[in-house]
This record gives sequence, C-alpha cells and structure tokens, in this order.
Amino acid sequence: MKSLIQLVPGDHIVTKLTIGPDKVKNWRYAKECPGRFGPIAAHATLEVFELCKAPGQMWVKAYIPHTHDTMYLKISGEELVSNFTLPADQSEPKHLPTILRLGEKARGLLKSIERLRIRPYDDQTGREVKEWTAGATIGYGHLIRRHEWKLYESGVTSPEADALFLRDLTPFVASVQAAIKVPLWQHQFDALVLFAYNVGIEPFKGSSVVSMINDPEASAPYGDLYAAWMAWSRSQGQIMAGLVQRRKCEWDIYSKGVYRRW
Repeated sequence: MKSLIQLVPGDHIVTKLTIGPDKVKNWRYAKECPGRFGPIAAHATLEVFELCKAPGQMWVKAYIPHTHDTMYLKISGEELVSNFTLPADQSEPKHLPTILRLGEKARGLLKSIERLRIRPYDDQTGREVKEWTAGATIGYGHLIRRHEWKLYESGVTSPEADALFLRDLTPFVASVQAAIKVPLWQHQFDALVLFAYNVGIEPFKGSSVVSMINDPEASAPYGDLYAAWMAWSRSQGQIMAGLVQRRKCEWDIYSKGVYRRW
C-alpha cells in the first residue's frame, strides 16, 4: 500500500478484516483507543485526521465509522500495514497534471521565509552591502552575480522583486520535474521545490533525498527519508538552528501537507 509517509489528513484507509476491541487491545497504542466499540467490519472506510511521521514512532489517528467523529483509533505504522489498505482511487496520486507547477501556497510561504529586501544585503549577516560580495542578495533571496551588480546596486521595487522571484523559481521547478521519476502529490512537489531552492540545484539532484524518493530501496547513508532530508541542516560544517527549522517546515509540507512557517 501507499507508504505512511505519503498519507495526509483527509485520506482514507480501509480495513482488510473485521477489527474489534479484542484485536485493538494488543496494539501499540491500545491505551489511547476506546476500550469498547462496535466491531468495524472488513472493507470499512476510516478517515485519517492526524498523523505523526517521526522516525520510530509513526502513527495515524482515524475516526471509527458511525461514531460521528467522536471515537477514533490510534494506529502504529506496523499495524496500519498489517490491518489496512487504501481505497482504489487513493492508492496513487489523484489525477494530477502530468507536469506539476509550484502551488500558490508554496509560493506565498517561500516569499514569507525569504522576506522582501529591496536593498542588496549579505545573505550571511543580513547587513546591507554597498559593493558586490559573494553573498550579495536582493529581493526574495536572489543571489546577485558579479555581472548583475550594476543592475541591482541601487535596489529594486516590490513589483521588480516579484518578477525576479518568479524568474528565479523557474530552474528549481524544472530541476524537480526532471529529477523525480515517480508520481508526486502537489504538496510533495511543493516541498521539494522549496528544498531545492534553498540547497541549490546540483546538490538537490545529487542528494539522497532524490534517490530515496525515486527508489525507496536505494543504498543511502540514512535510515529513512526524514533523516536524509534533515541532513541538510548544516552550513560550513555546523548545524544551524535556522536550517533545522527550515528543513522541518519543508518536511511538514512533504509528509503532512501542512504549509506553516516556523
């Protein structure tokens, strides 16, 4: 079935066999499930409303049918695979365009993360700069190349920054389209573009994140995709709190469909 990593709130899961209190009492999270409820028939549909994808403690919460969303089961990853499957129309991403584009929510979030700066600044210190330096940046995170300095040294207007932002996004969107060979949901595509935008196109294409998405059995120095993603939290060899938060933000989009700035 579809990986737990791919489930998002609002998805549905279907029982393989009848599930009753006697079975649930042996589950990992039995104490958080109701002790008494009517047996859930085989092929019954439950709606997922909350989930956790942290390594070692993956679980979903899904409403028990016919309880008017007042009772739910908390299901570990192992129990999910053993006892549930997906509706036929949910086993693969739903009729998405052949070529995905960056969604509006992702664009808005990325702009809020990068923040508009209409004067050139050093991307390491955040201080305005009066002459070109290797980290000179403007607009929504546009890295100014040496030959562009004369164009941007006096600053940009907000509309100019918007246009520059959209131009800058184009190669990152294209890099995700080219690098990922498996179907994606819109929120997964969005997260990968945000990830690539921050780490760079070539590092993105050569990353374990890409190889593990394309082939979950690929050889990689990380135990799972989450670890591979979070490995990109260093700058100059040091773990940076800002990068940790950014990676978690991207991961929440990829794994949960939650678009939220830290």
